[in-house]
Amino acid sequence: MKWCDFTCEHAKSEGTSDLSGACRREIVVFCTKHGKLVRKNSTCIDDLREMLKNDPEYRRRFGWDGTD
Repeated sequence: MKWCDFTCEHAKSEGTSDLSGACRREIVVFCTKHGKLVRKNSTCIDDLREMLKNDPEYRRRFGWDGTD
């Protein structure tokens, strides 16, 4: 399992400069692979999608067939 932090090759801090306050820049990471802000130390978006794809309860509730 991968984590979103600044050790990831897709993580950048440059997209967080528009947020107010220096503390905000330290709790989010800009993911260049997905083009969005992600909470620092959260599960990687790719890993999360994989977990949800294999979760039968999630698929039953939301009718997701596993395609993007």
